[in-house]
Amino acid sequence: MNTSEAKNKKVTRNIRDNAASAVADNAASSEEVNPADKPQINDIIQVQEFSLFEFCQRVQELIQQGYSFDFDSNDRFPMSYGSLITAGLVKRK
Repeated sequence: MNTSEAKNKKVTRNIRDNAASAVADNAASSEEVNPADKPQINDIIQVQEFSLFEFCQRVQELIQQGYSFDFDSNDRFPMSYGSLITAGLVKRK
């Protein structure tokens, strides 16, 4: 085995170990959250628009209906992917 193959195996092993550690950390942190505090699937609306104007209109409608941005969740955090604007809103209790 040459030096570059040994380095690649070491890097691969480190990435795999870090990924396993991250999964374990995520599982441990998700167990600490009270399931009653998590929003139910029907309390979540995902907004995806290509126009900032339409995105703002839709978000404004949902806020008036009692929804709010979810800044605690990575998959619902407001994001812009090129021209696609997306955010998850959660019904306030």
